[in-house]
Amino acid sequence: MDRIHTRYLRFLLAGAFLLQAISIAVFLVNQTTSMIYVLFILFWIGVGISLPIEAGIRARYFGRKAYGSIEGSSYLITTPIGVLAPIYAGWVYDSTGSYIPAFVLFAILFGISAVLMSLAYPPKPPAQVTDIRKFL
Repeated sequence: MDRIHTRYLRFLLAGAFLLQAISIAVFLVNQTTSMIYVLFILFWIGVGISLPIEAGIRARYFGRKAYGSIEGSSYLITTPIGVLAPIYAGWVYDSTGSYIPAFVLFAILFGISAVLMSLAYPPKPPAQVTDIRKFL
């Protein structure tokens, strides 16, 4: 990450999300046992790229002082989604007899995440650094 300019990190993260979406879509098109391995390999390569890049983007976009609060705030969103996603997939299977609708939704959400991440420009630095304590 140190060798990649900040303005390009969002494209790397978008590519990781797109790889996750493609891995699910490839499996949905050809549902064989061998494609499960392709799904797992591609999906987890995308996860392996996205996790450190997400942390680096937070640090570079918002700085070290805001890193902890932004990281914690993001967990308020991602943790419930991570908990509810398998429950939702199980409910879809119980309702329809297939995981396909849930996987289609997950692939679409990863695709949307890729598009949104590619549009997330780095914020401009503040004109004047102010002490946050005077706003509290």
